[in-house]
Amino acid sequence: MAKIVVLGASGGTGRPLVEQALAAGHAVTAFVRDAATAPAGARVVAGDVLDAAAVDAAVAGHDVIVSALGHRRRTRNPWARDLSPPDLMTRATPHLIGAARRHGITRLLFVGVHGCGDSRARTSFVYRYLVERTTIGIALRDFNVMEAQLAASGLDWLVARPVSLVDGAASGRCRVRDDRIGSFATIRRADVAAFMLGHVDGAISARTPSISA
Repeated sequence: MAKIVVLGASGGTGRPLVEQALAAGHAVTAFVRDAATAPAGARVVAGDVLDAAAVDAAVAGHDVIVSALGHRRRTRNPWARDLSPPDLMTRATPHLIGAARRHGITRLLFVGVHGCGDSRARTSFVYRYLVERTTIGIALRDFNVMEAQLAASGLDWLVARPVSLVDGAASGRCRVRDDRIGSFATIRRADVAAFMLGHVDGAISARTPSISA
């Protein structure tokens, strides 16, 4: 079993990730802004991912870093105002990479966005419009920088690129896609969490897999 620190642990994907990791017997630290929002059962560390010292302290003593960080919007409407710093991942990822190096952590697992990098060519016009011409595009640009930072890190890393995320209990339906994905494809957050946990100990065959139900 691994010692895992989960960033964004109180979010829509982070919460099932922590719950599933605990159920699997892993030792889990939830790194959150507000300790009151953390999932039950995990060791809780409160702090800001943009604070390098706080990140370093939270990461120390773990085997794997898992990021479920993402941009927050006022509502789920694609045009809703983005409430996060526009460069959230651009600023946070170097803190995670630096802390990983200092503490001998070689594996970093991130939840990303389908449409980043080379997956853009496998999206439809409608999907590209929704993620590039709305406020979602702020996150997309930020995640593109994050992927480049990880690629240059020399560490063992994975960025899962889920399509549109929906709530619900884990269904067991999660496919790695290297084909063109339709505009309205979805995947449950709990299934993304299970996919991520499957790479805590296992081999990473693709660095930036797109996944859907």
